[in-house]
Amino acid sequence: MAYDLLEPLQYQGAADLRRRAQQWFDGYDGPMAYEIRDLVVASSHDVAFCHGLHHVAGTTKSGQRIDMWWRATQGFRCIDDKWRIVHEHSSLPFDMARGKVSFQLKP
Repeated sequence: MAYDLLEPLQYQGAADLRRRAQQWFDGYDGPMAYEIRDLVVASSHDVAFCHGLHHVAGTTKSGQRIDMWWRATQGFRCIDDKWRIVHEHSSLPFDMARGKVSFQLKP
């Protein structure tokens, strides 16, 4: 299960996630930068989670320059001796008074 920044409310299954990732990569023209900062990982025998700040920068095929940070959390389970992402959530902070996303925030 994944909860991304864009619609729909949730993605279910590997096929949905692959389509979403491909759509995202296909929207960029040329190289894109990706960074994860302040990553925190907690784990036990068969369950783990991590959270941190994610950053992407690049130019879309429509010419829009993207340079944004968001928050992300992943939950993992060890199933049949393989670690699998079983939950993923991304969110953007927003200004409640204006009702708008705060794209300008940086760590």
